[in-house]
Amino acid sequence: MSSPFYLIQSIMKQFVIVADDKIPGLPTLLAPFEQVTFLPTKDFSSSAIKDANVLFVRTPIKCNPALLEGNKVEYIGTASIGFDHIDRSYCAAHDIVWNNAPGCNKGSVLSYFLATLSILARKMKKDLSEFTVGVVGVGNIGKHIAKACSDLGMKVLLNDPPRQEVEGDQGFVSLAEIAKECDLITFHTPLTKDGDHPSYHVADHRFFSALEKKPIIMNAARGGVLDEEALLEAFKNGKIGGMIIDCWENEPLINEELLDIADIATPHIAGFSRDGKFNGTKMTVAAFARYFGLNVDTSLITPPVPKHPVIDVNQIDGDILTGIILKTYPVEEESEALKAASSDFVKQRDHYPLRRDFCGYTVINAPADIEVLIRKLGFN
Repeated sequence: MSSPFYLIQSIMKQFVIVADDKIPGLPTLLAPFEQVTFLPTKDFSSSAIKDANVLFVRTPIKCNPALLEGNKVEYIGTASIGFDHIDRSYCAAHDIVWNNAPGCNKGSVLSYFLATLSILARKMKKDLSEFTVGVVGVGNIGKHIAKACSDLGMKVLLNDPPRQEVEGDQGFVSLAEIAKECDLITFHTPLTKDGDHPSYHVADHRFFSALEKKPIIMNAARGGVLDEEALLEAFKNGKIGGMIIDCWENEPLINEELLDIADIATPHIAGFSRDGKFNGTKMTVAAFARYFGLNVDTSLITPPVPKHPVIDVNQIDGDILTGIILKTYPVEEESEALKAASSDFVKQRDHYPLRRDFCGYTVINAPADIEVLIRKLGFN
């Protein structure tokens, strides 16, 4: 009779894995598997994965018939929240199981959201608590954003037709009310083009023409959620008070005119933190292990300590809360880099210096009222 060790070894040999080499921590978690190949994103091709039955990917890798047709793939794990790079219809028709990592980078998107908003709030000489925020798309990330906004004293309106359909009208408002009431509108929907509530171009000419308070528009979801031509027209017509854009239509060939006028413009990195990446890796491998009945210890990987993990409030000038937030994330530098060299979009994204979420920092000498707030945001 085989011992448990040899049984495990036999199971491990059943997997031929090809994985994106930029998924952090993955080599450690896949160390028990004998047949693992790590490839750069650009080297993923039908021939490169011809012997694989398991793929671990990121969003730049298009899992479509061109990649999968005629191959042995039976499982795809994407270390991302988004899954529009996976041809779900093809997978369903060919018995390919796939999993994503919902909510893995919600802390990262929150730090992006608050850092960019803090910059605009400073320019507008406005306290964060003065904003009325419309959150379009209230899934894992949208809920996290909405709670933080509420904790900081903002008025929050929620729009999510799929959830509203299931849960009822209470707590949700229409896009028309978002357009009418909000002075900050942030999008956190997946990108869908079919079904009862497609999100593609959900913010279109009609939506932008209905804006009443010249709101700040923020997109850290997917590029196609906003109709960029309609967004440009709305800006030129004085309907918009500011723009924070992380996700673009036609990436990496982004709209130069929109880039020039955006207050903050970044190369689709709102979710790029060390915590988010490691969470995505852990969730992806855990889902894979559950599906095949394996035991993989995902606690083996943890994000490194940031270079300056302690934030001393006594060294902050001006508003303390925004000062603390911006100490964790100098997002303006990233915006300036993209504006200076938009042709480097892919390079800046692929070589992004991963930051830590708020949980990676300890704040000292904070007044009692600020301490309450920063604890709610996840700081130590």
